Amino acid sequence: MSEIIAQATVTAPPEGQALLTARADGAVVRMNKRLGDPVGAGETVALLESRDAAAFVADRNAAAARAQAARAAANREQRLFNARITARQDLEAAVAARQTAEAELQRANAAVSAAGVTGGGRYLAVRSPISGRITEVDTQLGAYVSAGAELFNVSNPNRIQIDAAVPATDAQRIRPGTA
Repeated sequence: MSEIIAQATVTAPPEGQALLTARADGAVVRMNKRLGDPVGAGETVALLESRDAAAFVADRNAAAARAQAARAAANREQRLFNARITARQDLEAAVAARQTAEAELQRANAAVSAAGVTGGGRYLAVRSPISGRITEVDTQLGAYVSAGAELFNVSNPNRIQIDAAVPATDAQRIRPGTA
């Protein structure tokens, strides 16, 4: 096969890049990575100090307390029902309340996890979902950022695509894996 010369750009496909954003308002208090640094999937790139982190933890703690109380009430109703002291509908209501409280606790735990709450509820971790290199930094230490602000871009150099403008006659000669 002869050489084909064409204009092209090398880009990262959607699964080869990640945009790291702030999950809530806060101040950047630590930056663990700089432009060009390698980063692993799940690694913390920066920390934000945020009052929202405390709110997430408080919601989770309140949900945990409600779930514990609902479990105790359901257990008590079960014992009373077994002793034929209470009606089935009271037991069913207590079981439904327990299930609702446990679902709320799961939601609160998921919110804490998704936000990356760390440091006893004071910080939000900005983590990379992929391995790669930091290719863009749009913040600095001490900056106050809003929820959704773009902070870092990570690209995996092993996952690239080449977009080339090739004439139709040459395109017919190209196959997947062609050097």
